[in-house]
Amino acid sequence: LLLTNHMIFLKEFKEQTIKDVLNNCGKFYPFMSTCIFKIFYYGFFTFAFTLIANYIVNAPRYGIDALLDTEFQTIFGIIAMPATIILLINQFFLQPIIVKLKKNYLSENKAEFLKLVYKLIFITIITGISSIILAYIFGIQVLKILYNINLSSYLKNLLIILFGATLYSIASVFSNSLIVLRKTKIQLVIYIITAVFALVSSYLLIYFFKFNGATWCYLMTTMLLLFMYGLYFMYVVKKEATWKIRNGDKFYEGKNKKCN
Repeated sequence: LLLTNHMIFLKEFKEQTIKDVLNNCGKFYPFMSTCIFKIFYYGFFTFAFTLIANYIVNAPRYGIDALLDTEFQTIFGIIAMPATIILLINQFFLQPIIVKLKKNYLSENKAEFLKLVYKLIFITIITGISSIILAYIFGIQVLKILYNINLSSYLKNLLIILFGATLYSIASVFSNSLIVLRKTKIQLVIYIITAVFALVSSYLLIYFFKFNGATWCYLMTTMLLLFMYGLYFMYVVKKEATWKIRNGDKFYEGKNKKCN
């Protein structure tokens, strides 16, 4: 993950090879140059909160594993499977548009940048609503055919998880947009806060509400994540209304301040 994020950084240097970029940093030994460490520094925050994200989406599973019987772990895994499909569909639309977001950032085209972000959010919402409707009508029947288990009493849990996955997908759109804008440090803080909330709420909710608590934990965690991302993204858009590009970093007009 860390190396993948570095490649996004290096794509900015369109007219230079990677070797040229490294040579411009001065004399260095392999894996010891200031330039390389700087790249790892900029990529570390994205790596860190992406790693924490894996815990957040699985926090209810850990709570179930600690407090409930094994059969509930199996049931949760089955009804969470459609949520994984929503996240994959979101990535299918998101990844190609990241390149366009990057180009609009480098060309200082803020209006088109925001237009693409809102377009992604709209697609994600439509995908989520469609998935919830289909799951309400066919979800239990399809899962019964696939796993040969009667899950009719867990329809509400299935819909809650799908709604939470939709919220998480929207938060992912904000996250990737902010990565393009070099806003990564604050994202790590957002994920740490969400992870602490997920840790505490998963055990409390599952302890008091059993299996239903696991699904509510998933929903509440994704709601908190989206709430913080929404606020921060609006703050960036409103306060940092105009940007300038210089040497691959973001500087704001009138402030000339490097983006955190």
